[in-house]
This record gives sequence, C-alpha cells and structure tokens, in this order.
Amino acid sequence: IGDAVRNIAYTFILAVAVMLALGIFLVFVSIKISNTITQPVFRLIGTMESVESGNLSLQTEEFYGEMKILSQKFNHMVKRINAMFEEVKEKEKEKREMEMLALQSQINPHFMYNTLNSIRWLSELQGADKVTQMIDALVKVLNYVAEDTSEFVDVGREVEFIRNYIKILNFRYFERFSFIFDIREETMQYEIPRFILQPLVENAVLHGFDNNDICATVKIDIHLEEGNLFLCVTDDGKGLSREKIDEILNSERKSEKRLNKIGIYNVNQRIKLTYGQEYAIRIDSKEGCFTKVTVRIPARKKS
Repeated sequence: IGDAVRNIAYTFILAVAVMLALGIFLVFVSIKISNTITQPVFRLIGTMESVESGNLSLQTEEFYGEMKILSQKFNHMVKRINAMFEEVKEKEKEKREMEMLALQSQINPHFMYNTLNSIRWLSELQGADKVTQMIDALVKVLNYVAEDTSEFVDVGREVEFIRNYIKILNFRYFERFSFIFDIREETMQYEIPRFILQPLVENAVLHGFDNNDICATVKIDIHLEEGNLFLCVTDDGKGLSREKIDEILNSERKSEKRLNKIGIYNVNQRIKLTYGQEYAIRIDSKEGCFTKVTVRIPARKKS
C-alpha cells in the first residue's frame, strides 16, 4: 500500500510539474506572440505621430504578415501626401510668380488714366476727333484695369473691355482688322477670369497674320455648352504647325520668335490653377487657313 501511495503521489507531483511547465511555456509563447503584434503596432503608432507632427519624409520599417501589408499601405499613403504637398507648394509658387508678372505690367494705371483724360479733353477742344476716339478707348481700358482688382468679372464687362482694346489695335494698324462678335446673350452674366480674352485677341492680331495680309478677320465667340462656358478666338490667318502649338502651350521660355509668358502660356496656366488640370486651352489650326483658340471653363454665374 505504501508503494502504491508513493507512486500516486509521484505521479501527481509529476503531473503538476508538467502542467506548471506547460503553463509557463504557454505564457512565454503568448507573450512572444503578443510582442510580435503589439511592438510593431506601437512602433507604427510612433511613426504616425511623427508624420502627424509634419515629418512627411519618414517611412516606417517593414514588418511581417498582416503588419507588413499595413506598413506598406502606410508608407504609400505618406509618399502620396508628401507628393501632393510638394505639388501644392509648386502651384502656389507659380501663382505668386504670375501675380508678380501681373503687378509688373500695371505701370501706375491711375496716373496714366488721369493724364490721358486731360489729353482727351485737349484733343476734343482742338477738333482731333480720331485722336479723341483712341484716347477715349484707352482711358476706358485703363479704367477697367484700375477700377477693380477682383480676380473674376462677368462676360459683359470683359467683352466691353475687349471692344475698347480692339479700337486701339485698329487705330494702330489703320483699320486693317475686321472683328466679328458672336456673344450669346445668356452668357453675359457668367463669370470669367479677368484679362483672359485680351492675350488671345492680341496673339491673333500680332502673330496670326503675315505683314501683307490686308483683309484680316478675327472672330470672338462665347457660348454655353453642357455646363461649360466656351470662349473662342478664331483668325483666318497663316495658321500654326502642331510643333508650334505644343511650344506655345508648354514652353515658359521666351525669345523674339516666341510668345512670351504673359500670353497664351500664362492664360493656360491660370486656367489650370483656377479650375484644375482637366481645363486647358485648346488650339486648332491649319497652316495657311486658320487658327482657333478655345478656352473651356465651368459655367458659373457671378454672385
């Protein structure tokens, strides 16, 4: 009986020892498994906090299993955010440069406006009617530049400005150009960026024709179509090659033979910055026949 009791006690003690060892082993394994999950999570959280504080160049380390997928997705997200942030900074830089170019082109218009007003009255007193008409148009152009610095105007005001601008051009070129206006009445209250038509008209006049072209026609068409406002300037001049069109729309450089940045390239960039990359200038042309420049923007009424 004594041996049986000792055997039972030994077996019990052995079973308890095995159970304790197994329990300790299971605890150890569970801690290891937990650490393989929680430690990467904590490290990932630390990286997230650093990114949240503004360090967008930081990338989390590569893990294993599900955490690897999570860390890869997080790294991709941070790269995308950083790329978008850099894109926004670049766009803001371009916008500031364009604003500076616009400021540089405004040579104290109030002073010029007042001075030309005086000259207009003098020419009217002396019976110089043609000079009076030109100065009157120039005064109205300068008044449009000086009286309002808002980014947008309604179509009606921009068209009025263009009509006065055309009077000055035609006086300069001895009535060489014929201008046709096809402005739909329903478009007059819609808003467009200021000075968006002037570079297109100027380009048609200065670069669309050869010097010996006497009968030169420029058409200005503004209409609505499928929720968009279309502004088109068409000339029946010498036309452009595909290479020249690409150069005009994409080149910032300028030379004597290139349109400068304050022209069509500038308008194209303004449209993209204001409305998005899907809105851009389109140029259709056939050499020896015509050139049509089309601006498409969302149709929005001026509030």
